[in-house]
Amino acid sequence: MALHQIPRRDQRHLVPFASVKLVAQVLPGAGAEPLPCHVWDVSESGACLCFTEPPLSLAAGQQLVVQIFAPAGGQSLNLPSRLIWLDAIHGAHFVGIQWGSPLDLANTFLNDLLLPDQGVSA
Repeated sequence: MALHQIPRRDQRHLVPFASVKLVAQVLPGAGAEPLPCHVWDVSESGACLCFTEPPLSLAAGQQLVVQIFAPAGGQSLNLPSRLIWLDAIHGAHFVGIQWGSPLDLANTFLNDLLLPDQGVSA
């Protein structure tokens, strides 16, 4: 099975774009520039990130850190991750990442942003 075809087992929570744009950045490694993006969806095992510019310095299997910033400022999550897949659709560039360990959404600021009825299964 190709990397981009790995099914997601966890319930995904879509970010409500009408009310908030969840800003993030990817830190590809020592000395590399942070890559700005936003969170498309998130689960306990990973997330889909959306970039407006192609993330040329990223490759499947790469270890990196994802920083997600609280919309009101002051809080952020720094999550060790592994890049699973990359895709581009109509000028948007998507990256699938897997957290280094499961993320307990209920114990983060994300819990206040992601409503339970927004969950979708892949």
